[in-house]
Amino acid sequence: MIPSELHQNINCLLKRIVTALTKKVNLRVKGFGSTSLNCYDLQQGEEPNSCFSRQNLDSFIGKKLEILNCAPPDLVIEVDITSLSSNRLPVYQHLGIIERELYRGVTVQIYKLQNTRYIFCEYSLAFLIRPATLLNHHLVQISETQDNNAIVRWPQWVRQQLQTQSL
Repeated sequence: MIPSELHQNINCLLKRIVTALTKKVNLRVKGFGSTSLNCYDLQQGEEPNSCFSRQNLDSFIGKKLEILNCAPPDLVIEVDITSLSSNRLPVYQHLGIIERELYRGVTVQIYKLQNTRYIFCEYSLAFLIRPATLLNHHLVQISETQDNNAIVRWPQWVRQQLQTQSL
């Protein structure tokens, strides 16, 4: 099934938020797009809409994303417009992906892996200062202005967060 324009737009915006924020706060990050994440123990694989790693980046040097040889991504992004991504959870849980951002309806929700389940969390664990309320605010702002570059114009908020949280 081909993703809709809305699906692709939301996915691109969420990826840009990751890129803009990590650039502003000088965090190293590697994006893998919608690459296949294979779980050989379950004989199953899934492809998130987008995924990123911030931790263990040195394990990827000179390698493709192969879970047997590298740490799994820290973050997967799922955009549920016409179909649900919940069938992907067993693979993500088994691989130990610590965070899942899910866009459903009109909002983004952040879930962290705790023990063997994903539970709702207000703040990103993988990317530290990405509260769900901010993600949703920016998605509304961008959709209203139709300006995808609006996301890179929020350094004041980032500076405020850096002053209140240690990275």
